[in-house]
Amino acid sequence: MADSERSQIVDGIISALAAVSSLHVSETLVHWEEVPKQYYPISAFVTDHDENWDAFALFGGDAHDDVKSTLFFTVTCYCYRSDNDGRELRRLRTDLIRDVNAALEGGTTLMSLVLDMRPMRIVSDRGIVKNYSIFDMEFEADYLYAHATGG
Repeated sequence: MADSERSQIVDGIISALAAVSSLHVSETLVHWEEVPKQYYPISAFVTDHDENWDAFALFGGDAHDDVKSTLFFTVTCYCYRSDNDGRELRRLRTDLIRDVNAALEGGTTLMSLVLDMRPMRIVSDRGIVKNYSIFDMEFEADYLYAHATGG
């Protein structure tokens, strides 16, 4: 059986992020202190979670022919500096935010699978964890699929 469209989208997200230089990417989210130091200075963990479904008529067809789905996913990012240099942690964080957005919006394989992808918000640790910058980047991705074959 072929992979579901949702699975293909998550694979596309992971592939797009894996192209970011020096970024360790995984689907297995672990506590920041459990990440082996060789995966730093930057690591990202992809988690797909909620999804909204809406009946969607395509090309004048019946409203039950297709489903428009909005997939919610989070890219949890960890940046690490052994010297706890705040300026350098900020640089790592802001560069990683830029690179994640660019990778997801510029990934041609990923963009061929979705109608639209939107960054929604960033939730950070607010600098309370020594030596680390920890934040979640939340996104939405819309895609269509035939309900008869599933998403």
